[in-house]
Amino acid sequence: MEFPQLLAEYREQRAPLTTTIDRRRTSMTLDTITSSGANIDIDTMIKAGQTISGEVVFSRLLDRLLTVVMENAGAQRGLLILSQGEGLNIVAESDITDSVATVHMSRALDSDEGRSIVPSGVINYAARTRETVVLDEATSDERFMNDPYVHQHKIRSLLCQPIVNRGGLVGLIYLENNLSNAVFTPDRAHLIALLSGQIAISIRNAELVENLEEKVQERTSQLEMHSRFIEQTFGRYLSSQIVDRLLKSPDGLDFLGRTETVTMMSTDLRGFTAFSDSLPPETVVKILNNYLSEMTTIIEKYSGTIDSFVGDSIMTVFGVPFQRADDAERAIACALEMQLAMPSVNAWNAKNGFPELEMGIGINTGEVVVGNIGSDKRAKYGVVGRNVNLAARVEGYTIGGQILMTEQTGAAVSAPLTLQEFGKVEPKGVLQPVTLFQVSGIGGRHAMALPETDETWTEVEPPMVVRFRPVVDKKVIGQPLEAEMTAMSDHAVRISSTSHVTKFTDVQLELVQPGGLDVIGDIYAKILEADHATGTYVFGFTAVPPRARDALRSLVEAEATPSY
Repeated sequence: MEFPQLLAEYREQRAPLTTTIDRRRTSMTLDTITSSGANIDIDTMIKAGQTISGEVVFSRLLDRLLTVVMENAGAQRGLLILSQGEGLNIVAESDITDSVATVHMSRALDSDEGRSIVPSGVINYAARTRETVVLDEATSDERFMNDPYVHQHKIRSLLCQPIVNRGGLVGLIYLENNLSNAVFTPDRAHLIALLSGQIAISIRNAELVENLEEKVQERTSQLEMHSRFIEQTFGRYLSSQIVDRLLKSPDGLDFLGRTETVTMMSTDLRGFTAFSDSLPPETVVKILNNYLSEMTTIIEKYSGTIDSFVGDSIMTVFGVPFQRADDAERAIACALEMQLAMPSVNAWNAKNGFPELEMGIGINTGEVVVGNIGSDKRAKYGVVGRNVNLAARVEGYTIGGQILMTEQTGAAVSAPLTLQEFGKVEPKGVLQPVTLFQVSGIGGRHAMALPETDETWTEVEPPMVVRFRPVVDKKVIGQPLEAEMTAMSDHAVRISSTSHVTKFTDVQLELVQPGGLDVIGDIYAKILEADHATGTYVFGFTAVPPRARDALRSLVEAEATPSY
């Protein structure tokens, strides 16, 4: 049997109960009943108990509870009052004219609104004494006849049943019927009293479930907020793929490391470090943030993992944490789109009065060590190895707008590429010469190309005096070397010099105006061609300040003697 306690109480009805009935006072406190429960239908009682106990959703429980109690007691109207905090609150109301109870109310019993819908004197009495109150003619009872609610509504039959659990007051059920007197008979009152124990348990269970659901929702919300915080915060420092992997499997990125073949892409703004020294710090930050934001969006589009930002440099890996067959192809497509985005970056710079930027990109493919590098307190998920360094060295050979790649990267790409052999170079730390190729387009599904440039040279007659000094590790070294500028274009100058300088050397260049009084400096270039026999060199610009660019353009317009 599901409710043995109810049957046990029924069988023990002959023993004195803890409540009394005083019909002379038209109130009832079931104390002297010896056999009043004899007519209670056991099946009805069990069915009612099952109905009440079968619901754990709090709002639906209140609806069922009032429906069952009112049907079995013969009430017109019923309310449930619960003990919450320091007081009693009316939480549900039902009327025989309504099909569904009004639940999730929250009206304090001692408020004006509370006293207007229930006889607060009766409720407080039952709550204080823990006794059932049954009134056959409420308006005639000397204890409650002056209660505002009883007096105003001319209440006839009334029942108030305390709901007690382990000695504590859970709440009260209030029932009324104004059609006739003595509606709540001893049998009906006793049934409600017996059901009150199950009602108390069901209310507590439903409250526990509701509180648990609230806790689960609260915890779920906290976890979602935590995940969003990680994604938004650490996503600014790690790739979205790594953040996603960390969230799904915190142990997935360990300290052991592994060897993988990846494609590295190194990008850098030509001459930015030099001319940024003359700009206010806030301007430098604005320029960099706009540039890096544009580039990061493109890198994420091609599923690259940003290994690091170092000033204006970006080191990106294609192949971690997940390797794909098209890693090298995506790296080249990404590099092309980044170069194609530079006019947009410079349009923003010009609008805000900032200088024009040019970017060089180097790409290399090879084996690296991949892992969570650092300590258990602070670590970085990244890559190390000579192929990482080689990508940075390759980028060092570029001028603005140029993309250079190694043979290994070209061999890893199946899509058609538009290439031009750049030549063999001997990067620092590399034992064998490395053949580089300049990339200007890719076919296949990415299908994009850099705009063609027609380099028009203008002869400078007479040649203009210039001075230059080598730049090593971004530091200008040595004494100025004098030379003559014999021709110029938008992107380079042709120099005649007796000094022996090496191809691909970075230099700082100064233009000396006629008379030697006005020197235009801070032009940075890279030696692209070197003919030591004739002393002829081509310096490709890597960074030209606005004042120097204007001076060069003025010279070109003044000479107006183009040669091809």
